[in-house]
Amino acid sequence: VQAMARFVGRLDVCLRTPDGQPRVLRARGQSVTLNSPHVTSCTATLLPGNRVLTNHHCFYEPSLREIGFTIVDQARVHFGYDSKDFTGGVQTFLVANQELAGDPGTDGLVLQVLSGDANAARGGHIPLAMSDDVSPRRALTMIHHPRGDPLQFSAGTCQVHPRQAELPPE
Repeated sequence: VQAMARFVGRLDVCLRTPDGQPRVLRARGQSVTLNSPHVTSCTATLLPGNRVLTNHHCFYEPSLREIGFTIVDQARVHFGYDSKDFTGGVQTFLVANQELAGDPGTDGLVLQVLSGDANAARGGHIPLAMSDDVSPRRALTMIHHPRGDPLQFSAGTCQVHPRQAELPPE
């Protein structure tokens, strides 16, 4: 897991409103004013060809789009962000502000790295090995940057669906 973590980065996305004015986000009975531009963070995984895979909602978060944050000004991916206190080893790359491919249904988005060779700098990409040999309730490990925090490993709360074989293929 630690070897694969080198290919998992924090994606910062700078969103703005067309008029550059702040907007009020109302959620869970609370209101918060978001300045424009507004930066959000997600997890991104390095793929071959200097591409990254992230969540579709990172660029197209429905609640932010509804209040006017419809323009992606810039996106950057940071690899090696493992600690808030020690950031000297972080490698940052500019990422395209428009996707190569995206699917809202699976919440997937593929973006192109624009500055530098992330694959060379990180020594490859996430292993792309697929396996259909999974057992129900098998524990899964997630490598991620929750809420933009330093890299974390989560295990024990995520597992293969107990009736995986009964799920439709798509």
